[in-house]
Amino acid sequence: MDIESTLSGHNLAFLEALYEAYENDPNSVDPQWVPILRELGASGGKAPAALRVDSREAEQLLLQSRVDKLVEHYRLHGHTAAQIDPLGRPREAPATGLDPAYFGLGEEHMDREFDPGLLMPGRRATLRQIFTKLQNTYCRSIGVEYWHMQNLEQRTWLQARMEACENKVVPAPAEQLRLLNQLAGVEDVRQVPPHRNSSAPSGSRSRAPSR
Repeated sequence: MDIESTLSGHNLAFLEALYEAYENDPNSVDPQWVPILRELGASGGKAPAALRVDSREAEQLLLQSRVDKLVEHYRLHGHTAAQIDPLGRPREAPATGLDPAYFGLGEEHMDREFDPGLLMPGRRATLRQIFTKLQNTYCRSIGVEYWHMQNLEQRTWLQARMEACENKVVPAPAEQLRLLNQLAGVEDVRQVPPHRNSSAPSGSRSRAPSR
């Protein structure tokens, strides 16, 4: 029975615990494990190098799943941390799950590369780059709550548009001038013609506020 083909890095802790029990009392373990444990004993009680490599791969898979959860939480709840008050007044505490530490991701993982999925299609990125993009997209001056949209196609389109530009669209200079001229031509929205108020007492009129 081949130890490397039987176990993976996910079972490394179990294997080492089983070997310890075998050393204390060979009769305490299931006989089917004895050939594997003997092979392990021949290597000095340490797992072969191939298993140690698998263990690192298992760690990467575990961390990747945590990164995926972080991205998902920002898409769901990132708007709760958006800075949408022009006066800068503090908001209520944002939803949990927006801090990488919530998922066991620390500073030691920030420069490690992961697959960002559709957040940054077709490339790998460090956790630091992923985290920065999530904050820029969902936690600046625009808060977007869109996960309630039932139409998957519309939701996916909106998500891709926002994440591609990090929710920051700067029009070309010519377009900025056109928008400025358009705004300059808008009349005061408070200027409405006087009209009779049917709910007012007889003989009274409602008046438009003076400028």
